[in-house]
Amino acid sequence: MKKQKKLDKILIVDDDNVTRTRHNLLVSEEYETVMAEDAKSAIQILKEEDISLVLLDYLMPEINGVDACMMFKQIKDVPVIFITAIDSLEDHLKAYEAGAEDLIIKPVQRLVLNKKIKFIIDSHKNKNNPKNDTENRYLNKNELLFKFFKKAIYCKDREELALLILDSTKEVGLNCAIRVHMNKEEELFLNNEGFAKEIEKNILNLSRESGDVFQLKNRLVLNKENISLFFASLPVEYINECELIKEFLIEIVEFSDQLIKKFNQQEPIQNIQEVTSVKDYQNTQNQEKININIDVLIEKLGCLKDLWNNQSIEVSYKLQNMVSEMEGLYSYLMIDQKQELEISRKLTQLVSDINSDLVNKELFDKEVNELIKALKR
Repeated sequence: MKKQKKLDKILIVDDDNVTRTRHNLLVSEEYETVMAEDAKSAIQILKEEDISLVLLDYLMPEINGVDACMMFKQIKDVPVIFITAIDSLEDHLKAYEAGAEDLIIKPVQRLVLNKKIKFIIDSHKNKNNPKNDTENRYLNKNELLFKFFKKAIYCKDREELALLILDSTKEVGLNCAIRVHMNKEEELFLNNEGFAKEIEKNILNLSRESGDVFQLKNRLVLNKENISLFFASLPVEYINECELIKEFLIEIVEFSDQLIKKFNQQEPIQNIQEVTSVKDYQNTQNQEKININIDVLIEKLGCLKDLWNNQSIEVSYKLQNMVSEMEGLYSYLMIDQKQELEISRKLTQLVSDINSDLVNKELFDKEVNELIKALKR
């Protein structure tokens, strides 16, 4: 007789009996369920039973959903999905801050809910919880920026640019959700897994009036006219690296916004005969603004090139000084001439290897100049 597969168990937490029953009906065909009317009862169930995921109400008496979620996470590593009628940016960010994996706005659809539950449970089971090595990752901001600029300038359209941004942010260990303005009626929302989640779309939309940079603890939103990025987990515990990452991300957003404006200018104008002189004047003004912004980007690239070359020279100079200082210590080490020669040989080889890893100045200058030339097209 074939052994029946054990169903994952869902804990449904809501102070309203009708809502609990409805949510139970939505998921009970695919999952085993257990219900709790408040956070205290839910905590007891979490301690006693093997729960795969929690569906949690946001507003509850005594202990609210946000506090409950944090308490659940302290007891065990269990994924949480908030279900709420609240549609405010502040509350959505609090849900993320509490550790929730997702948030669904009522009314809830059966298919959507079950797909989200399956995805989150599967992801939770498969993750191997690698230690976050952000503190060990050396973030060379200038190198990453140049790499991004070089690829971005050759993107054919907004979608290709959006995918490049996702890859570039992933390279510094961050998952990103992105909004890209496509035209008057359409916007593209993506994340590292495909299309952005509803909670990510809500945050990107609601935070557009919050300024260019909006941060709440380890949550960060960057806004420009044609593009917005949302990051749910900045490494704020590593202060220096976090600041470098933010600078890198801000540069990416600013550069990308200018490229999208350039895409807008390259798109064909319909019904040219109907364009009025006022419209022509506005287009001319917009083009002048874009040209000014492109000039600013070109200036930044020039500064980046100078900074890179200066850093390379400084590193080489410090390495030579280190070798000289080491050789000056030989008399104190009580070693013979043969040993001195061997140490000097190894030090010289080490310096040579490090210098060879630094960017070749002529090649680097050539690539930067090509990038500037492409920007001027």
